[in-house]
Formats: sequence, structure tokens, C-alpha cells
Amino acid sequence: MRANSPRILGLVVGALAWGNVAAVTGSTRQQFPIPGHGSLLLDVPVDWSAASVPLSQPPSITLTIRPATGDALLLKMTTVWMDAAAGQSLTRDRIQEGVRQAAKAALSQAAEKEAPLMDLKGKDTFGYFFSVTDKHSSNIGGDYKYMSQGTAATGPALTAFTLLSRSPDPAERDRALRVVASATWSAQPTGGANAEPNSLQVEESNEDYRLSVPVSRLVMIIPRSGLKKASTAFNASPRYFHFNDESRSFVVSGWFESGADFPGVKKFWDDETRTWSKRGLPNPHEVTFTKVGGWDAILYDIPIPDATNSHLRAHWVAAGTWIDVHLSTTGTGTRADSRAALLRELKTFHVEEKN
Repeated sequence: MRANSPRILGLVVGALAWGNVAAVTGSTRQQFPIPGHGSLLLDVPVDWSAASVPLSQPPSITLTIRPATGDALLLKMTTVWMDAAAGQSLTRDRIQEGVRQAAKAALSQAAEKEAPLMDLKGKDTFGYFFSVTDKHSSNIGGDYKYMSQGTAATGPALTAFTLLSRSPDPAERDRALRVVASATWSAQPTGGANAEPNSLQVEESNEDYRLSVPVSRLVMIIPRSGLKKASTAFNASPRYFHFNDESRSFVVSGWFESGADFPGVKKFWDDETRTWSKRGLPNPHEVTFTKVGGWDAILYDIPIPDATNSHLRAHWVAAGTWIDVHLSTTGTGTRADSRAALLRELKTFHVEEKN
């Protein structure tokens, strides 16, 4: 199979027309913008390189991923943003049928008599692929003997991919397929090689938000649970985040900062309340310090008429990063119930180190 094989191009064109794998060991999370329509994020092995070519019409991106040295394998991906409003659906049946037709065409010059379809599964990605051996290949230069090819859906994006390799070794094939399966889609358009190293990145899926800063080794994962991204325009920090759920009068906000700047929870609180006093803000009531897993947390209430306004300020410091989270809720329930709800929410937040 050649890198510019007509069948490879045909699968991509077909994808445009009919429009759980673990993270790769020793990989980096890389973001590739789709013009005007968010970004695709992938776990790319640290010893591989990735080059991208975006296209505005149709909104898409073509990726070439390969080992940094040698030509043992080549992974080509074309990801297209699908417009659901225009009827471009991403059903399993349509994806499966498209891959089945591509496999049938590939068998015309394959050593195999059959090319069964296999599932491709990731946290936010599903699809199908097949593998064949080119019986006429010289396996040198741009001609590769072994090929795996398929299509996968990730959120509103459809990816047609082709993996070409010199060796039938399934370990190398599986390593490349894990890159495809690791895909998630983010509404945030910036990223990739041009991502600001000190700016917050928010990657979203149907289940959660993943918050990180490129220079940090930490990722914080927040379940969606009705939360929507709110404006951060009023805050000057590029590492500030803000989500709310109006139906619950529930707000989540905070920052990623350097771990070296964390003064300790008691001093932080003293400095914080001193600033409030200087600005004429109301004093917090019923302040309680507690531990919630790896979080140092502070519970308090702000007095407002005819309602309970409870807050939880939590700090996670590890791997050179300080994550400062502020949760609050307003309602007519008791202080105990409001605080219990905030603690339950915080326990659903997950912090992990990047691969």
C-alpha cells in the first residue's frame, strides 16, 4: 500500500460524503484546531512527531503522525467537523457500512481473502477498522506492505484514518490505533503548536470537562452534571475558569497557579479575608477547615436575606501546580444541607498527572 494510494483518498472522500482504550504510555496530549469548530485532542507518543494541515472548507484537519526517526510506520488522519443541523449524522451503522465497503475494495490486492471489521473504542471515540497485507508490495520507500484503515467518530467530528507499516507486529499497530482511540473533541479552538503554555485549556466531552495548562503536569476533571461554561472576560488571569448550573444556583470557579505560590491554607485564608475587609465585603460566617481527599478545604457562609449562601474553597497542590477551586450554592435549605451538597460535588472532581 502506498502513502498516496487511491483507496486511502477514497475512504476520506467517502467519509466526507456520508458523513475503552487506555492512554498511550509515554505520550503527550496535543491539540489540533479545526478552523472555526473547536479542536481534536490526541495522545501522541513522545517519540513520534505530528504535523497538521487545517482546511476551512469543509472544516477539517489532516494529520501526519509518525516516529521521529525512520519510516517504520505512517499514520494519516483526516478529521472533518460534521454539521448535525445539515443532516450529517455519525451513526454506528453508517460508519460501519462505510468501513465495510472500504475493506471490500482493499481485498482486491490483499493477500487475505477476508478483512473482518474490528471495533475501535476510546473514552469519547468509537469506530471500526480492518487490516490487510498488500501481496504486491515491495515494502520499501513509499510502498508499505501492511495497512490498517478505518473511520471513527469523536463528538461532532468524523475521522478517516490509514495506518501503513513495514512490520506485521501487532504491538506497533495497536500503539498507533491507541492514538486514534484517544481522541476527544474540545469546543476551544486554540491549541496545538500555537497553544499558550501558561493559558488554561478546557477539553470537553459528553460526560466531563478536563482542565489543564500546558506547562502544568496536572489535569482536573469535572463532571458536567448540568454545568455550563460561563464568561471569564471579567477576570484578567488566562488560567481562570468559571462554570455554573442555573437550575441549582451552583457555581464553580478558580485558577491554576504555580505550586510555589501557595502559602498554606491558613495563611491563604488570612490574606483572603483581610482583602475582603479592605474592600468592605461581608465577613464569612461559620468558617470550618477540613480535608477532602487530596484537597485542603474551607467551608463558610455569606449572610444574605431569606436564603442560605454556602461556599467551599479548596486547594490541591502537587507536581508544581496549585489548583484553587471555589464552589458556591444559594438556596432555601439549611446550612448543613448546602455544605453537604458542596462536599459531595468536590468529591466528584478528579485530579491526575498527565501521561
